[in-house]
Amino acid sequence: MLANGQKVSSHLTLSEYSKVNQVGVDLSVKKVEWIRRGGKILKDKTELNPERYIEVELTKDNEGRDIWTLAPGVYALTFNEGVSIPADHTGFIVSRSSIYRMGAHINSPIWDPGFTTGENEMGTTMVVHVPIELEQNARVGQFYMVSNEEVEDLYDGQFQGKTNY
Repeated sequence: MLANGQKVSSHLTLSEYSKVNQVGVDLSVKKVEWIRRGGKILKDKTELNPERYIEVELTKDNEGRDIWTLAPGVYALTFNEGVSIPADHTGFIVSRSSIYRMGAHINSPIWDPGFTTGENEMGTTMVVHVPIELEQNARVGQFYMVSNEEVEDLYDGQFQGKTNY
């Protein structure tokens, strides 16, 4: 069953830019990094090198807004919000419709029961198909959760407490 927005928000560290919706919480983008080269996926771990992530610089638009200008490519997004997934829920991030309309998409992996970023921000990737402009702190993704049977073996993998790498 899909959790309502109030239930989801109780497991997030919200920011002043978050918005609780009917069945989720809108996430706001804090930082954008261009992923210029991937890593290595091994049988027992994933190797990511933060030096392969290049932070995209902000510029000012005509109205004085802080804007990222993104060329087609793959980007790591860091959100202002953090998360702690309970044992009886699984989380997901999807694009807000405005991102799809601009020619980009966010499609996160499963966020397992027990995963937490603690007070830290959470992150995911966004694929940009055509050039877009994105304002800092704009709401671009929605976090939602579905209920599952409570699990005893909670997530405790290499990305526990981390954002993107």
